[in-house]
Amino acid sequence: MYYITNRTIEQRFWLKNDADIIDLAETWLARAALLFGIKIYFFIIMDNHFHLAISSPLGKRISNFMAYFKSRLAWDINRIRGREGPLWKRRFDAAPILDAEAALERLAYTLLNPVAAHMCRKVTTSPVPSAARMILCGEKRRLRYFDRSAWHRAGKPKDKAPFFKAIELKMEVLPALADYDEETRTAIIQEAIANHPSNQKVFRCAHRNFAPRSRPKHPKRSPRVICHASSLARYQDYIDEYKAKVAAYYRAARQYIQGYVDVLFPEGMFPPSGYPLARHAPP
Repeated sequence: MYYITNRTIEQRFWLKNDADIIDLAETWLARAALLFGIKIYFFIIMDNHFHLAISSPLGKRISNFMAYFKSRLAWDINRIRGREGPLWKRRFDAAPILDAEAALERLAYTLLNPVAAHMCRKVTTSPVPSAARMILCGEKRRLRYFDRSAWHRAGKPKDKAPFFKAIELKMEVLPALADYDEETRTAIIQEAIANHPSNQKVFRCAHRNFAPRSRPKHPKRSPRVICHASSLARYQDYIDEYKAKVAAYYRAARQYIQGYVDVLFPEGMFPPSGYPLARHAPP
């Protein structure tokens, strides 16, 4: 399971929750997940960034999923906002979630984002697209969208009715909670939310009358996270494994550049660009 984070360029509020934006964001998320076989465990789409927890049972398709979701959403937002150019600050950050406790902590942190930003008092009253009500209240999120690609392939007929389709945005149960019944799962998640450091009492919700092109007075600067773990020991083990893998890659790359094209690269890593293809380490 990976925890995905991405921000808009200059942290501007292009994702502000106008009605059209909410439906678009959730629709493209659902369509991308269905197309690439991605499991979504929870998500939040704030005004200038989003968080997702996902896994890819069909293999390494997360990059394709993210490229599809981000590009389609960016195109629609640019169309609605009347803007051009890139929407996202950079590609995206994907940090593995290493254990059950870390997954539960990330879930609580994610759903609490609008509470911490003083947008609402409870996670289930979030004004931005969120998995909270789907996870805690069993709410179904069924969406209707216009399949523009199919309409174009059909020659842009005047009758657009056949090209409106329905899709459901589904949340998967966290693997660590799969053996519990729904009531117990909900209680565990509610306890994690109640005890999370970012949970705070909101006396007055912040106003929402700002322009989408505006940005925070003090933009957030956060270092990239390598992984999420519930203990320092587990975190350090992952760091050691990661450093060993990077060292193995550089050793293979040096041999590769010198002409040894049969050298094996660590799984998931690729040869330096500009040189002939080499074989990859078997899974």
